Amino acid sequence: MSLRDLFLNLSVAKERFYVPEIDAEVEIRGITARQRAILNERCTSVDRKGNVNTNMQTYWPMLLTMSLYEPETGEAVFKEGDLDAVAGLPAGLVDRLAIVASRLSGLGAEQEAEKN
Repeated sequence: MSLRDLFLNLSVAKERFYVPEIDAEVEIRGITARQRAILNERCTSVDRKGNVNTNMQTYWPMLLTMSLYEPETGEAVFKEGDLDAVAGLPAGLVDRLAIVASRLSGLGAEQEAEKN
């Protein structure tokens, strides 16, 4: 198999995660490079001084809509239209899920969440 084929056959990391608040497991998947670009495009801005600002009101909910799946069916738990509802979930739950999604995606948000 060629290197090209090896790369193109890669899949994102995933793991099951137990959510005691709903007594159920969810599959959390890392996001793709395309999804990361969309996340950054929609949730970050650059000010006049060149500082990058992340809108956490949309970042975490959007990350979760991209990362959470039904373990049995493989279907996404949330749709993009659910962003406001996801933003209204308990903060502790969102943090726990987002830390795993960030780790699986190779994002730096895991360290930021642990600081807060």
